[in-house]
Amino acid sequence: MGYSSLASAYIPAAPANTYGRRTARVCKFTPHHMAAVWSAETCARSFQNASRGASANYCIGYDGALVCSLDEDYAAGTSSNYWNDNQAITVEVANSSAGGDWPISQAAWNTLVNLAVDVCRRYGFRLDYNGTSSGSLTEHRMFSATSCPGPYLHARMGELAAQVNAILDGTASAPSAPGAGTGGLPSAPTSGDLNIIPVTYALRVKNGAWWPDVVNFNNSNDNGYAGAPYTQHDLLTMRAERGHLRYRVHTLEDGWLDWVDRSDKADTVNGCAGIPGHTIDGVSAYYTTPGGEDYRQVWYRSQTTDRAGYLPVCCDDGTTYAGYDGWAGMYGEPMDRLQACIAARNPFA
Repeated sequence: MGYSSLASAYIPAAPANTYGRRTARVCKFTPHHMAAVWSAETCARSFQNASRGASANYCIGYDGALVCSLDEDYAAGTSSNYWNDNQAITVEVANSSAGGDWPISQAAWNTLVNLAVDVCRRYGFRLDYNGTSSGSLTEHRMFSATSCPGPYLHARMGELAAQVNAILDGTASAPSAPGAGTGGLPSAPTSGDLNIIPVTYALRVKNGAWWPDVVNFNNSNDNGYAGAPYTQHDLLTMRAERGHLRYRVHTLEDGWLDWVDRSDKADTVNGCAGIPGHTIDGVSAYYTTPGGEDYRQVWYRSQTTDRAGYLPVCCDDGTTYAGYDGWAGMYGEPMDRLQACIAARNPFA
């Protein structure tokens, strides 16, 4: 197994998501953007789902952490082009906020630069960016109808090549490696009133009946939940007492489905998230606070049928507070329990 010493961990992608062992010499470097505010580990684990149909050699989290998700001896299926992927070390870079020009944090940029320098030194090439696929610094958008690596990184490709080459030439120093910082995201408040706005939600047994609605945790502590232990589910419905709550699910069979803005168990197309008979393994939710009220977000966490204990707490789409990824669950593991609460701070702390 071969990968950069800069990586903190190796979380292998599913073999089905790769082209297999390389048949060409590495002479290209291709950054992508994740289109999500994720940790490096979350990004890498997303490639463990065989139905994802994609992978990358490396993942950089919003805080600059680096994880290898595919041995460099193997070509990642990431650029929609076998010729490029067979010659390139590819890297997915998580964003520091969603939408807009899809920016990345300074910590993530520094890691991207250091990784590119390391790759170029080990394989003996420089970064040449000319806006076409003939250069050694390439982009996904050169090979298919996509905006990847996003407007922010696309505008900085020339800068990336210049900075990396200057370090290779010894005329510039390598940027500081990221520490355990937050990549520019603030920390969640740990004290003060929760200011809860009730949220009602329920899960449906796969090909079966709905469990009873849950409001927040249905009690004064955090023991209440939607769903049931060791049970697979196919539909989710959620609604807030006021404000706007949207939600979506990831299924083993389909990946991420569209966002839902309504709650109606009788309408399995527009009033629920999911597809009857398809297994939910991930949930994402986002809350918009009514005008004039104190800011709140939806906080949620889940368990799976495959392991004991709740997975880490999530907060909205992961763009507001450090350490809270934008979805709950674990790819490939059916979700059996879900907890949610709309509050001013983490209700599970």
